[in-house]
Amino acid sequence: MINRKRTWLLTTTTVVLALLSGCGAEDPADEPEVISVVEDDPVIMVHDGQNLAIADTTTGGELQFDATTGCLYLHNPHATEATRIGPLWPPGTEPVLVDGKRGVDLPGAGVITEGDHVSLHGAPDDPELYSEWTDLFGRCWPEQTWVLVVGGPSQG
Repeated sequence: MINRKRTWLLTTTTVVLALLSGCGAEDPADEPEVISVVEDDPVIMVHDGQNLAIADTTTGGELQFDATTGCLYLHNPHATEATRIGPLWPPGTEPVLVDGKRGVDLPGAGVITEGDHVSLHGAPDDPELYSEWTDLFGRCWPEQTWVLVVGGPSQG
């Protein structure tokens, strides 16, 4: 009788544990993307606002459009290394086309278009730090393009 109860208890516990272990499992496809590509005119990349560090500094330059890739980038002719910078825009940023100029509607700043000189919250990083997204970045930027996780417009 004791062996039968033990066997029943062990079997029941195993079944319950097996069921519970499946309850918390999430499908990786349901997880939000850290970086997503907005395929529009222009093409932009937007980060999720949670999983990438934003440096507490300002980066300036001229917003430019690459007609070959259809993407925007920041040009900083005064930098020693990061002269071409690929912006990862914050959540809520939308691509825009205004009077034939491509740009973005940046939350907290409004519309900025190609040719505008901007100061953005964040610092350019070596693209090697973002190696898991190399293929994604290749959609828009050459390998030597530095990456800027944009926190928003500069407050200073």
